[in-house]
Amino acid sequence: MAGAGLALLGLGVWGVQSSSTRATDHLISELRRGSSLDICAWRTRWILWSSVIAILGGTISVAGVAVMFRRRWGFLVFAFAAAFGALGPWILKLFGLSKYPYERVDIVETVVLLALALLAVRGFSDGARRVGA
Repeated sequence: MAGAGLALLGLGVWGVQSSSTRATDHLISELRRGSSLDICAWRTRWILWSSVIAILGGTISVAGVAVMFRRRWGFLVFAFAAAFGALGPWILKLFGLSKYPYERVDIVETVVLLALALLAVRGFSDGARRVGA
């Protein structure tokens, strides 16, 4: 779990650092299609999403280390991060805030993340029964 969190953290940091290059590349591809694009808005939202991914990656890393050291609360931290990752795009869609393709809802991603969140909650509750807390 900690390794996956570190990978997400690295992906988020890379996304922030490469935002200007990614925005330029995306602008060029949109102009070829004849579409217009507000590059500043695209880049700002890309940085925001990359930051969210980095924060979730850091959170999952902390949860993984906590579980490794047999701290039950690590399961809850992971469950929160997975549930946020699953429900965040749906909340944006509900309020009509999804604008770019990387912000769209993916049902498979939602189901997998919610299943992981439920498994983490179960891991927390199983640990409570074993410890007697």
